[in-house]
Amino acid sequence: MYNLTHSQKVLLRWFVQQVNQGNLSEEFIISRLLHGSSISGYSGEEPLPEMKKTAIQALQAEGLLQYEDLGNDLRCTLTGKAYEAVDNNFDAPDTSSLVNLKNRIPTDSIKACLSWSYSRAPS
Repeated sequence: MYNLTHSQKVLLRWFVQQVNQGNLSEEFIISRLLHGSSISGYSGEEPLPEMKKTAIQALQAEGLLQYEDLGNDLRCTLTGKAYEAVDNNFDAPDTSSLVNLKNRIPTDSIKACLSWSYSRAPS
């Protein structure tokens, strides 16, 4: 799972959708203005979503984009992981429940079972 808020997911979906529709390049510059933001090269007609620097930082922390701080501008590049996250509705495989079976079954129990099964095998 991704550690993102709803608004951060909405922002990433918007970026990916605009790239897929040809309205935005995978690399773009967000300019922070007094009353909002603008994106260089954006050719779509949808209004721009709210783009806070902290949201961009959260997306970078999850490996979904890379950004470079240029003062009042942020140069952003979407990663392949961004498209995967949106395509899978942010449902990353949860590996936290995978357990090493070696730690679940004591070795002595395995040896005892194998020993018992060999001793009971037909001759």
